[in-house]
Amino acid sequence: MRKLLNKGLVERHTEGLYSITDKGRAYLKGEIDASELEDSE
Repeated sequence: MRKLLNKGLVERHTEGLYSITDKGRAYLKGEIDASELEDSE
């Protein structure tokens, strides 16, 4: 899960509760290539 957080694909609300971000949805739709993802840290 940490990798998804670092790439900005999900966001953490509380411990154990995450939601997918708009960026995550775009990645799943194929609108963003994995090579385009940078760490959000």
